[in-house]
Amino acid sequence: GSLHAAANDYSELRPDGGTVTVNGVDRFADPDAGRRAVAYTPQVPESFRYLTVREHVAFVAAMRGLSDADAARAYDEVAAELSLEAFQGQLIGELSHGSQLRVAVAAAWVAPTPVALYDESLAGLDPVVADTLARGIRRRADLGQAVVIASHDLDALARIADRAVLLNDHRIAHNFAREKFVDGPGLAHLYREAVNG
Repeated sequence: GSLHAAANDYSELRPDGGTVTVNGVDRFADPDAGRRAVAYTPQVPESFRYLTVREHVAFVAAMRGLSDADAARAYDEVAAELSLEAFQGQLIGELSHGSQLRVAVAAAWVAPTPVALYDESLAGLDPVVADTLARGIRRRADLGQAVVIASHDLDALARIADRAVLLNDHRIAHNFAREKFVDGPGLAHLYREAVNG
């Protein structure tokens, strides 16, 4: 999708006007700082299939500037939060899709970033894992991380989101505050109403 392309090829995508800043840094003036400021979890995990779970997450931690000791502590925390301890020595390519997605989320969580992008990261997961991810995403948002979730899972979004934005033809069609879908008829109803006119 477009989020996938933007997150992976955004060094090539330039705005038609204005600037793109991430945490106050001009994305194009300092691309490395821009990349370090954003954690991205794709719909189809793009992990190193021939690394173990622990090796992959440690590599991402090192790329984000964590020392070996800090990376090890951070890995232990996210591995416990996402129940990855039993898989840490397995090659990522041998894991199920759901477990690979948990590894991608662990990589996103191993080093705090001011911004996180999740592209269908709750799709196709068993309910326990989906709830764990939703709670972890919500906790990080409550601590100040800017979170953007692209999803068709409206029930999951309703549990996490402060705001829901409906896109139509790549433009914002509706922008709903949390009160509108939590205290009102629900996000799925608002979506159907917006789509059906």
